Amino acid sequence: GPLAARFIEGQHGDNVYAPLDALADMAGMVVLAGVSLDKMTLIHLAEKQAGRNLFRRFANDANGNLAAVEVGGCSDGFEKLADPLLTLRRTAHVGPSLWQIFRAREALVTAAAAIQADPWITHCGRADCDRCNDAVKGGPVGI
Repeated sequence: GPLAARFIEGQHGDNVYAPLDALADMAGMVVLAGVSLDKMTLIHLAEKQAGRNLFRRFANDANGNLAAVEVGGCSDGFEKLADPLLTLRRTAHVGPSLWQIFRAREALVTAAAAIQADPWITHCGRADCDRCNDAVKGGPVGI
């Protein structure tokens, strides 16, 4: 669309969620169409804004060179953010599907504050989940 360049201009391997930050800056909305908070990619940006180091994977960049890029970790515990986000959530039913609608900036700020206040709020609850265990400690170090 006509605003696409504004969404992607800041995106690079160390800032893969820049389009979501741009969405928030432009007073955009996030719509979860028939899915729950564990599919809300914006929460990975909230983790970063809460001070967590994001995980890295490797991919070829535009020049074909191997580069580390940010990725989200385990999102299975994101449903625990339902209470902090509850007052921001609007809902609609589209057929049998429940849609949840959030103002991106408000959801981002609220989720980041909740993560800062309680890093365990995003933990999936599995004792052997290395990603969650690392995330609650601030994410991977030395990157």
